[in-house]
Amino acid sequence: MSESLLAGFQKDKENLQKVFRQIIDQNIAPCEAQGKEYTKESVQQLSDDLDKAEFTISVCGQINAGKSTFLNYLLFKDKDVLPADDTPWTAKLSTIRYGEKDQATVTYYSEEEWNQLKELKYIDEDTKEEISFYEKFLVEDVDEAAMEGIHPEELIHKVSKKQKNIPLDQLKNYVTKGGYYTPFVHSVDIQVNNEIAKGVVFVDTPGLNDRNVLRSKVTEDWICRSSAVIYLFYTGQPLSRPDYDFIDQHLQSVPSEKLLFVLTKADTSEDYDSALAYVENSLKTDPELAKRKLISDDRKVYAVSTLAAILKYKEEQGIELSDDEYYHKERMEEEDLEEFIDEAGYFPKFVSAIQEHIMSDKGKFIINKGQNEAKQILKTKELALQGKCDELQSVINDLGKTDEELIAKLDEIKTLIIENENISNEFGDKKFDLLGTFENDLSELTNTFKQKIIEKSYNEINSLSSVKEKITLTGFHVKSVIEASIYTLNNNIQQLNINNKVDNLQQEISSKIRQMLEGNDLSNRLSVFMPPVVPLKQVLDGLNLEKLDSSTLKSTARTREWYGAINETQTMAKIKTEIARSVEACTNKISTKVYDSIEQRINKYFEQMDRNLDNELKKSQEQVNNILNQDTNQKILVNQHKEELTHKLQELNSFQEIKKQISNQI
Repeated sequence: MSESLLAGFQKDKENLQKVFRQIIDQNIAPCEAQGKEYTKESVQQLSDDLDKAEFTISVCGQINAGKSTFLNYLLFKDKDVLPADDTPWTAKLSTIRYGEKDQATVTYYSEEEWNQLKELKYIDEDTKEEISFYEKFLVEDVDEAAMEGIHPEELIHKVSKKQKNIPLDQLKNYVTKGGYYTPFVHSVDIQVNNEIAKGVVFVDTPGLNDRNVLRSKVTEDWICRSSAVIYLFYTGQPLSRPDYDFIDQHLQSVPSEKLLFVLTKADTSEDYDSALAYVENSLKTDPELAKRKLISDDRKVYAVSTLAAILKYKEEQGIELSDDEYYHKERMEEEDLEEFIDEAGYFPKFVSAIQEHIMSDKGKFIINKGQNEAKQILKTKELALQGKCDELQSVINDLGKTDEELIAKLDEIKTLIIENENISNEFGDKKFDLLGTFENDLSELTNTFKQKIIEKSYNEINSLSSVKEKITLTGFHVKSVIEASIYTLNNNIQQLNINNKVDNLQQEISSKIRQMLEGNDLSNRLSVFMPPVVPLKQVLDGLNLEKLDSSTLKSTARTREWYGAINETQTMAKIKTEIARSVEACTNKISTKVYDSIEQRINKYFEQMDRNLDNELKKSQEQVNNILNQDTNQKILVNQHKEELTHKLQELNSFQEIKKQISNQI
């Protein structure tokens, strides 16, 4: 499993970068047409942006689910880099990414964060007493570090100190219980020379029962930015209260399609099918998960055996097994579980699922955007060359005219400039009316949508049995209802009458300009400077409305703060208010995003059309004036322009062949 987790994406990305390199090397850029301009620098930036694309995968799970073993195998093979004996108070949020050299960077707490930790209090679940986090979990380790000559003032600075280039075999001194630097470490960033990590940031979350609110907030931020969130649980251990607490705190606002539930230690089942059956009989029927709308019959859940994967890897690499590993190899053989070893613990199957999750959203968007840009550059170059040929032909035609004919043409151009201003004013009013109608229709549609979601969410929550459930599960139900409804909203927006009106208005102004320029040389160059009409459906599809902004729904978790403070009637009233506020925020974001995109599309079209046509008319005006005022022999000028036109036509023909070759690579 040394292949990149983003192998397909990497291949597409490298192919696109090759295309951009050809565009630069073959001088396709710079080019300009239809209001679009590309320079060699801007094309290089498009290529560089592909390298900056980064995908985040957060790994969460039960203490005994084998999270560290899972990541150690996936990223470090036979090395135990991430500690398996961490505890909730010593665990560090670790990020792992690709690097040429295996090493780590440690970030220590800042002075402000350290002081906050020293002041941090929490309520003990057993005694219900308020306890100091620092006194309970850190002071002993801080004192032991001091006995080794390591003091807070050396590591805790006003601005967080970073320690770089730490060998991975020394990482245990910074992240495990007993590590002298451990109490002072905020987070760790690890670089590993492993192809599977290229373009990916893996986040090893601290786990459950984390009372360190500073670290908990960072954990939640990483999870919300993730392209996929993996939740691990152990075959023999059903989900427990700490699991649900973690899910409620960190996963409530994560879109459902980003979550992957993974059964670990699957080799403790009778076989792979039995492991999956366990999922069917326990996880998918778990009433708590069902209430949180995280598991349904059509949701895939995966089963892996990290131990079997390690045995397979060491067998292939000729690495000697430890006594414990040898024991488990014999156990699997005796229990007819060799399939787990043969299939490398079913890791390849699971990795394919991660690839699909990543590429189904962000990956495809990035590649499609790059491909569209490459195609647009080729189109822009072709239009620019064609426009130059038409422009040269126009000059040749004008050189053949008498002074009287040129003066008449100048008068015609002046008239066209005035007509263009009139058309711009006329359609400016129509554009204003059109956007006003669209805003009203969109507002009416989203208000109806909003009321339905609020009512459905409230009814679902009100049907729950206890006040505590109603408080805890509010965010999950609101998220579920919105996710289920957003596709319908998207379709309804596309059905608005504004769709045809926008297209018709663009077609109307295009037709009017063509009619205005009929008989003028510029009519042959309309395709060069007239911006293309973009269908409204394409604009809406590009908004990707089905994907929720997790931050919009995160605040519904605040309802948990009310528990025990008010009665059920007051609770439901506050929940209804919170639902309305959250749904209002979500629908407003959608409405604003849609309206702004449509308004931008319309304004951009009209501004480009007006500016481009005005520039072309003034350029034509300057061309005629230059001919009237020139002293060079007219015949010589005609021959010069004809020669230039011949070269430009040859360049156009050559480019069209190049365009075919490059287009086949996209």
